[in-house]
Amino acid sequence: MIILFFIIIIYIIILLIFKYINNSYYRFLLLFLISLYLIYLFKIKTNILYFYIIITLLCVITEIIFIKFFNNTWLYYNNELINVPFWLITLWFITIVFIFQLYNFLL
Repeated sequence: MIILFFIIIIYIIILLIFKYINNSYYRFLLLFLISLYLIYLFKIKTNILYFYIIITLLCVITEIIFIKFFNNTWLYYNNELINVPFWLITLWFITIVFIFQLYNFLL
């Protein structure tokens, strides 16, 4: 139950970051710090961490492909990394961690 509580709190913090911070680099930095905290909080082991990072990179690459090669998809105003902002990488990582932690919580 405490895992669910932490996920909700972090989710709200992320929403506040995007509401009040417009600078892409600051968003990236804050999301990176949240990512590090999640690794610590959920005691993610190294081999699982590598798996999360691979999935994160695949998600970002997929998003780049959709934006670059498909018509009528979404677009970002700050295109720092091949049509996507830097913070997207950390946001995907946090999402992947949340998904797996919720899955483990529900089992």
